[in-house]
Amino acid sequence: MKKLLSTSAILLSATLLVACSNNQSTTKDSSEQPKTEQTKANEKPASKKATSLDDFKKALEDHGFTIEREQEKSSSLVQAKDGKGFILPDGSSVEVYQYEENNPYFATIKKDKKLLDQPVTIYGDFVVMIVNPTDSKDKILDSFKGFE
Repeated sequence: MKKLLSTSAILLSATLLVACSNNQSTTKDSSEQPKTEQTKANEKPASKKATSLDDFKKALEDHGFTIEREQEKSSSLVQAKDGKGFILPDGSSVEVYQYEENNPYFATIKKDKKLLDQPVTIYGDFVVMIVNPTDSKDKILDSFKGFE
């Protein structure tokens, strides 16, 4: 009789453990599903961090822009670590500068949202300035919306 009760108790315990672990994975899957549906509903690009100046070039090209010419920028003039310019066929020039986070000049740019008295948009450690803006300015900035 003791063997029968012991075996029954072990089987019952094993069944409960298996049932509980399956229930947790089902709960986890169902909690993740609304997030996926919510992302699709919002249709926002996933937020990511730009890691190089070429990420901005790729974003422009991915949004249908043709880059006629790429220019190295004198980043030392604006106290940046690196800089590039992308000349577009409509005459717009997109300048992107990368800064060190602890750069005091970068802190001023973030506060004023201006570089060389030109309005800028900031994405993480990068400053984007559109020179000779045309009607495509908003579309250019939309290309970078996925960046933090």
